[in-house]
Amino acid sequence: MSNSKENNFLKTVFSFLKPKEDLIKQDKLNDNEKSINCLIGNNNLQTKTWKKEYNPLRTIVLWGWDSDNNPSFLILYGKHEFKSTESDGESINNILEDEVKYTSYAFFKGSEGHLPSFQAVRIIEEDGYYNRNKDEEFPKMYYKTGIKYSWYWNRDENYVVKEFKNLEEENKIILDYFTEITYEECVEKIEALNINFSGFKLAKHPNEILKLDTEYYKYYSNIYNMLSHKNLYMRKKNLKQLIESNPPKEIYDLILNVGSTEVISGLFLELAKQNNALLIEEARNIILSDINWAAESYNKGVKRCIDIYINSLNKELRENRENLIREHLHEMDLHLIHINGKDIPKNKILEGAKYRKYAAQELLREYYGRYDYEKGEWVENRAPQRYKKGLYTDGVMLNTITLKNTIEEAEAYGLADVIGKIAYYLDAPRLTYYFKGNGKSKELKYFKRYVRRIIDSYAKNDPKKFIEAMKSLLTSYTKYDYVCKFKGNFQFNDFIKHYLYYDFKEKPPVGWDNWYARHEWMSNDQLIKLQGRYEFMKEIWDNHLEDVLYIAVNSNIDHVFKACYYILKDSEKTNELINNMCYKELIDLTQVSYEPLGNMFKEILTDKINKINKFDSRLMIDLINSNSEFINDLAMSFFKRTNGLFKSSDILDLMFLDDLDKWISLFKNNLLSLDRNGYSNFIKSIIDNSDKFKQHNINLSKDIKDILSLSTNKVENILFNEKVDLILYVISSIFEKSNMPEWIELFIEEVIFSISYEELENLLKEINIESKQKAISMRNRQVISILEAIKNNKLLSDAQFISILESGTSQMIKIVFEIIMENSEELSKRFSTLLIMFESDVTILNKKAEEIFESMEKEEQKKLHGMIIDSPVNKVYLFGLRKLDEIYGDLFPKEFIIQMLEHTSSDVKAYISNKTNEILNNLGNGDEKLFMYYIKTLIFLPNRISKSKNNIYEAIPKFAVKHKNKLKELEEILLDIGGSNIIIDSERALVALAQIRKGDMSLEG
Repeated sequence: MSNSKENNFLKTVFSFLKPKEDLIKQDKLNDNEKSINCLIGNNNLQTKTWKKEYNPLRTIVLWGWDSDNNPSFLILYGKHEFKSTESDGESINNILEDEVKYTSYAFFKGSEGHLPSFQAVRIIEEDGYYNRNKDEEFPKMYYKTGIKYSWYWNRDENYVVKEFKNLEEENKIILDYFTEITYEECVEKIEALNINFSGFKLAKHPNEILKLDTEYYKYYSNIYNMLSHKNLYMRKKNLKQLIESNPPKEIYDLILNVGSTEVISGLFLELAKQNNALLIEEARNIILSDINWAAESYNKGVKRCIDIYINSLNKELRENRENLIREHLHEMDLHLIHINGKDIPKNKILEGAKYRKYAAQELLREYYGRYDYEKGEWVENRAPQRYKKGLYTDGVMLNTITLKNTIEEAEAYGLADVIGKIAYYLDAPRLTYYFKGNGKSKELKYFKRYVRRIIDSYAKNDPKKFIEAMKSLLTSYTKYDYVCKFKGNFQFNDFIKHYLYYDFKEKPPVGWDNWYARHEWMSNDQLIKLQGRYEFMKEIWDNHLEDVLYIAVNSNIDHVFKACYYILKDSEKTNELINNMCYKELIDLTQVSYEPLGNMFKEILTDKINKINKFDSRLMIDLINSNSEFINDLAMSFFKRTNGLFKSSDILDLMFLDDLDKWISLFKNNLLSLDRNGYSNFIKSIIDNSDKFKQHNINLSKDIKDILSLSTNKVENILFNEKVDLILYVISSIFEKSNMPEWIELFIEEVIFSISYEELENLLKEINIESKQKAISMRNRQVISILEAIKNNKLLSDAQFISILESGTSQMIKIVFEIIMENSEELSKRFSTLLIMFESDVTILNKKAEEIFESMEKEEQKKLHGMIIDSPVNKVYLFGLRKLDEIYGDLFPKEFIIQMLEHTSSDVKAYISNKTNEILNNLGNGDEKLFMYYIKTLIFLPNRISKSKNNIYEAIPKFAVKHKNKLKELEEILLDIGGSNIIIDSERALVALAQIRKGDMSLEG
C-alpha cells in the first residue's frame, strides 16, 4: 500500500465517520434448542474490494458487567488494512487484508441494571501541527459533542472517554474478518490472551445478562440487535420487528429491566405510534419515579418519550398536543429579524443566497469569539437576538430537543402533514444555514435522515400518509428557498431531489482539472433540465393522481410543477383521472404557472368542450368565472355554438362572479329573456340566497342594479295567483331574513311596487298579513307598512310617511300617493300628515295638500292655516301668507298676527310688520273697525318691540282727531294701559291720552 494512503491523516479521520462494524448474529433457532449460537461475521461486505480511499474502521461489541455489576458494553476497534498486490505490473491498493487487528477498546458502563446507550464518539489518532503539548499520547477517544475540527482538533478534555484504552502489542486481537466465528469462540480467543479489561468482566454469552428462557429464544435475535447493534437505524429496525412479532408481556418487562434509555425511549415511541396501551401502567410509574439509568439528559429523554406515549392514548391530551404543535409549528422556520446590527423589515424576504452569505461570514453563529490578550485566552460571547423568540428558539439558539420532540410526537400521532412541513423547514435555507453556520451540519443531516426515514416508511406502509406529507412538503417551497449561491437553483434541496428526482444519480465532475466543468454543473440547475419521470416510488404517485393535481395547483416553483407535469403526462391512469374530473378542476389547472402543464390542460379542456353539443350552464359559469382570456374566449365560443341560454338559477350564479360587470351584456340578455315563471323563481332565489350574498360580500355596481330595476317590468306578465304567491313569499321572507343586503331590499321594493295600486289592492284581498314583533330593516318595514295600508284602506302613520319620503324609491312614493288619493277624506282630518305633504320635496304631494286645503270648511281650514304659517319650511309659510291675503284681506285673525310676530322666519315677521305699519300709518285707510282691530290686537302684546309700539301711540292721537266717535273708546284703552306695571307702556299711554284731551296735536306731527 502506498505511503500516501498509510499516512494520509484526513483519510484516516474519514474512516471513523463511516465505520463498518462487525455484526454479532445468530442462526435461526428451533424452540427446543437449549443454547443460542452467536456468530461474528459481516453480511454487509460481499467482497474484499474496498473502493474508498481510506481504511475502514472495524468494531466488535462485547457484553459484560462493570465493577458495580451493571450490564455494560466493551467495544473493540481495529483499522482494516489494505493488501499490497499487483496486476499487470501495476500496484492495486484497494484489496482488504483477510484479518483485522483490533488495537484498542473502550467500555461503556450501564446503570441500575440497564445497559448503556450508544453515544457518538471519535478516535483521534494525532492532533497535528497546532498541538503544543508534544508529550500528549494518542490515539484518544472523545465524545463528539466535545470536539470540533477546523484545521486542527479543538478538544474539550471534559469529553474524553476515560475508559478508552490501547492494547499492548501482545494483547492485540487478530480475527479473520471474512470467516464467521461464534461469540463464544471470540470470547475464548480474547480470554486466551489473558487481557485485563480493567473494571470490566466479559460475558461468555449475551444471554448471561438477558437470561431468556428457551420459550423466548425466537425473540433473541431482535432483542440482541436492538440492544447492541452499533447502527442506530438497525437498532430501531429490530425494535420495530420485535413489537410487530407481538411478543408476550415478559419480553417487554425484560426490555424495561435491562434496556438502555435509548431503547426504552424508542419502545414507548413505537407503542405510541401503534396506539398500544400495554405498558401504560409502567409508563405512569416511571414518570413518577426518580430514575437514574444513565446521564440526566438521557433520563429526561426517557420521560419525554413516555409523555408522548401517555398523551397518544388519551384523546383529550393528544388533541391538545396536536393543536399546540400545529399552532407553533411555523416558529420552527427561523426567519431573521436582526442581523449584523441591523433590523430586517417585516415585509422583506431573504433568499437562500443571502442566508448562505450570512453563514459564510459567520454572522449566524450562536457565539462570537475573540482573543483576549490581557487574559491570554480565547473569549466567547453569546450573539445578540436575531430570531423572534418562540417555542423553538430563544432568539439565538435553536432548541434541538424541542425540535426532536416535535418530530417524535408528529410521528407517534401520525401527523403526516406536520412531518411534511418539518421536512420543508429542514430543507429551506433558514434552518439549513443555521446548522451549517454553526458547524452543525451533522445535526442537520441527522434530522433530515430522521424525517426522510419517517416519510419513506409512509411510502412503504401507508401511501396515503406519504402523499399527505408530500402535499405539505412540496406546496411549501417558494422561489426564495433554494440552498446555494445560485438564484433559483434547487438541485441542492435534498427533499426535492429525493422525492421528485430520485432516479437522477448524476454527480458533478471532480478534481482540479475539471474545475470549470464542475462550476458549470453546479451553477446550472440539473433538475430543471430533466425530462420525464424521476420521482420516488412511481406507483404511489400513479395511484394518487388527484393529489398530484393538488400539488400542481398549489405549488410555487417550477421544479415541483415540472415533476407533476411528467407524472400526469406519462401516467397510464391520467385519462381515467381526467374523465372523472369536473370542468372547474380542469379550468383551474389551465392556470398553473408552469406553462407546459397549463398548455396540456388547455388542450384537454378544449377537446372536451368541443365535443359537447348541448349547452351546459354550470360549465359556462365556470368558464366565464376564470380570469384567463383564453378560457373566456372558449366560453363565448361554447355559448354561441350551443345557442346558450341561462335559467333563473344560473343567472343567480352569475351574480356571484368576481367580475360580473365584464359580462353585463350576457347577464342583461339572459335576465330579460326569462319567462314569467323563470323571473318569479329568480326573485325568490335572490331572497333565498340573501345570506350567501352577504357572506360573500356581494356589492353590485350601478349598472347591474339598473338592469335589475329594468327587469321588474316583467312582473306584470306574472299571473294573478303567482303574484299572490310571490307577495306572500316576500312578506314571509322579510320577517325570516331580517338582515338582507340593502340592494336586495331595494330590489324587493321595486318588484312589489312595480304592480299597480289597483292590482295590489285586489291581490292583498287574498293575503293575510301577520305583522310580527320582530326586528327588521327600515326599508322592509316600509314595504310591510304600505301593504298593510293598502289592504286596510287607511293612511300610513306620519312616522312611516316621513321615512318613506326620505328613503323610498320612486315606485314606493308613487304607491304612497295613490294611498293618499284613495283616502282623501281621512287625510283632510290628518293635519299633521297634510303638513308633512306641504313640507315634502315631492311636488305632487304639495299640490294634493293644497287641493285639500282649498276644499276644507272654513273653521278646519283656519286650523290648518295656522299650522302652515307656523311651518319653518320657506315654501310652506309663504303659501300660508299668500292665502292670508286671499282669504282674509287686511283683517287677519288675531291668532295669526301673534303667530307671525313670534315666527322664527324674518320673512314672516317682516310681512306682518309691514302690514301693521301700513294700516297704522294710513289710519286704516278710513276703515275705523280695521284700525281699532289692529290697535286692540297690537297694543296689549307684552313682547311687542318698543319701536313698533311707538308707531301705535303716535297713530292713536291722529286717529282720534279724525274719528271723534272713537275718542271715548281710545281713552279707555289708554287709561287701562296707563295703570300697567310696565312703566314704559304706562308712560307712553298717558302721554298719548294727554295729547288727545288737550287737543294739542299737530297733523304733520
